[in-house]
Amino acid sequence: MGVLQVTLRTSIAAIIVAGALTARAQVVHTADVQLTGVLAPVPAVPATTPPTTVPPTKIDFGGTLDYTFTLVNAGPGHATGVQLAVTPPAGATVTAISGATCPTDADGNPTFPCLVSADLVAADPAITDKSTDPGAVIITVTITLDVPKTTPAACPVGTPLGNLTATVSLDPTAAAGPTTDPNLANNAATVAGATVLEQPFANLAIALDGPTSGTVGQSLTYTGTVTNNGPCPAENVVVTFVPGNLLTFQSGTGACPTTVDCNLNTIPVGSSIPFTTTYKVASLPSDVIQTTIPNELDVATDTVNGDAGGGVATTGIRVGKEAGGCNSGGPGGLIAVALMAAAVFAVRRRRTA
Repeated sequence: MGVLQVTLRTSIAAIIVAGALTARAQVVHTADVQLTGVLAPVPAVPATTPPTTVPPTKIDFGGTLDYTFTLVNAGPGHATGVQLAVTPPAGATVTAISGATCPTDADGNPTFPCLVSADLVAADPAITDKSTDPGAVIITVTITLDVPKTTPAACPVGTPLGNLTATVSLDPTAAAGPTTDPNLANNAATVAGATVLEQPFANLAIALDGPTSGTVGQSLTYTGTVTNNGPCPAENVVVTFVPGNLLTFQSGTGACPTTVDCNLNTIPVGSSIPFTTTYKVASLPSDVIQTTIPNELDVATDTVNGDAGGGVATTGIRVGKEAGGCNSGGPGGLIAVALMAAAVFAVRRRRTA
């Protein structure tokens, strides 16, 4: 019986040791992960010309660029816990990742590291199209160029776009077991930022002057002025006058001869463009003796406007059925004032929606 017990203990111990060795052999992997990347080309030109795809040469502030990376597991074993990290160029933010699962920050932008694959099999050298190879992953990194927060000192505003670097690593705590990478030199890919971002930048200020009081039937003339404080010319400048609903357009001078948007075209740096519009005060509601009509002047441009607050000017005019006096006509007059103000700003919201 003693010999049998010793034999059984020896056999059990051998099985445990063999099982442990077998289990250890199942979770130790050797795999060479390799990463290459390029700046994604622009879409092909229309079919009427020979199709061409080349990297973009310029991008505006607020625009996006895509970088494409190809991750390949050259084997011989599985690559477990494959992670991705990206360092964008200065002045740009990574806003999207495809081919990897990333956590996100409060703005919805990806944060790193991102999980690319929990268990990436070895690639097949016979497959040339890596988008169909189970051992390869195509990763697209999208960056967005940040809009400058301050007015540049000079025009044009041009900045060489810096390099973007992507790096893959292997998580040693991966559930499928750790992987040993024999060549860490090919785990990173840097794409040169040959693209130059250039964005015209202007500081537009707008002023609106006119009478502060009037009577029913009177013609009122407003003078608007748009000034470009630089540093770049402001292109395709459009001004919109949003009058209160008791004002009827009569005439205009300069760029605003009609009630449609006033196109000021290009305003050079340091230049101001004045214009006038004349409106006639319509009849007030029967229960309103006097009220205030709010007016607004908006300006828009294809050039980035560094003075967002300067793009809107407002004024109000007190009008009545008779000159003088401050009687609003009681509750009915107050309600009319509120309705007219709401109408003006509703028009603005529709324009900017």
